[in-house]
Amino acid sequence: MRRDFFMRIQPQLALLNDEQKEEIHRASLEILERTGILVYDQESLDLLKKAGCQIRDGKRVFMPGSVVEEAIRTVPDRITVSNRRGERCLYLEERKSYFGTGSETLNVIDIRTGERRKAILEDVREAARVSDYLKNVDFIMSMAMADDIPPYLSVRYQFEAMVSNTSKPIMFTAWDREGLEDIYWMAVAVAGSEENLRQHPFLIHYSEPIAPFVHPRDSLQKLLFCAEKGIPVEYHCITMAGATGPATLAGSFVQANARMLSGMVIHQLKQGGAPLIVQSPVIYLDMRTSLMPYFGPEWCLSALMSKEMALYYGVPTFGKAGTTDAKVIDQQPVSKLACRSSQKGWLETI
Repeated sequence: MRRDFFMRIQPQLALLNDEQKEEIHRASLEILERTGILVYDQESLDLLKKAGCQIRDGKRVFMPGSVVEEAIRTVPDRITVSNRRGERCLYLEERKSYFGTGSETLNVIDIRTGERRKAILEDVREAARVSDYLKNVDFIMSMAMADDIPPYLSVRYQFEAMVSNTSKPIMFTAWDREGLEDIYWMAVAVAGSEENLRQHPFLIHYSEPIAPFVHPRDSLQKLLFCAEKGIPVEYHCITMAGATGPATLAGSFVQANARMLSGMVIHQLKQGGAPLIVQSPVIYLDMRTSLMPYFGPEWCLSALMSKEMALYYGVPTFGKAGTTDAKVIDQQPVSKLACRSSQKGWLETI
């Protein structure tokens, strides 16, 4: 064997076989054809009608399978993201993985006093500055929601705080299209021109629709703007099993997958080949407390399933890791999740 030959062995964990992926896809198409989705944006409705979708009651859209398959065909299987200097650094394709920070926590533990308090804009700046030095952090999100900034302006100030304190790629949020446009023009100023930003995007927009089958106006307007401007957008389709979805993991996951596909259709109808990132996780409602056990085992399983379906469709995906309900650096609280076996063999919640 040549000495300059290297083999990279990448461990893989899979839950779905090829037959199960096909079944999930067919079930998702059935939902979109028979149940439909609610679309609250006129431009999106016009695009869907022109593509051959049937619209009833002014907002319920029924999608033929052929329209969905065409969107899957045009969505890119590779997205290249640059840093602030225009250097390519993230290659979102196949099984390549990159790690970044979390997004917009309401409270923080003050690193100087050890006290828990509301997050402020300076926390965003400091987190970006620290992340810029950490080699294991590939991209950043706003790790705090600035309580000292008026809510309608907060995302703009948070983006400025990040882009001024790190050269790494940035994943950002926006309340509405107006906020997204302001952030876009800030990014254009940093990149030097719209063409430079389109060729070397250093930002990714994070957005969500509403479960079970609702695409709200603000989410769609942001989705369409990103498609038009070539901004990579992560359309995060979460379903809460037992609340906004069926109680079973399989049922809720198919529902989330169908909603993800419908968002992909709208995005690609606006601009075929526009960069899109997807995720369709399932979380569970704790029936005793009406709380959501954040990052419980079902979330982990569905995140893995979502990754496998993204590979099946040939589209980059986004997921979460190292996220818990814990308020300090510790293990996940077990009060909502742990089970024990009784003498009769039944599983009882602690």
